[in-house]
Amino acid sequence: MNRVTCIVKPDRNSPSDAIQRLGGTRDDNGNRWSCTRQECVDHIKNGVSFYVNVSGHKVYLIWQKSASGLEYVRTDPDHDKADNLLSLPECP
Repeated sequence: MNRVTCIVKPDRNSPSDAIQRLGGTRDDNGNRWSCTRQECVDHIKNGVSFYVNVSGHKVYLIWQKSASGLEYVRTDPDHDKADNLLSLPECP
């Protein structure tokens, strides 16, 4: 599994700007990874798991398609009202 620890988004305050890149660490070996939004969508479609650690529990990423056809990632809805991905720091 892949823990997401950071994101890259041009304007964090813009609801219309999509996340461009995600980054984090692999659970099996601790190696760092990074992928574009579309690469992450493709990985999820192929069965690769990504998650965000929220208050000690894993919240998994899912992919969706916007009305305009843009594929994007988001966290599976949980009981946390905050946006789990947007609360992450910017990737270096």
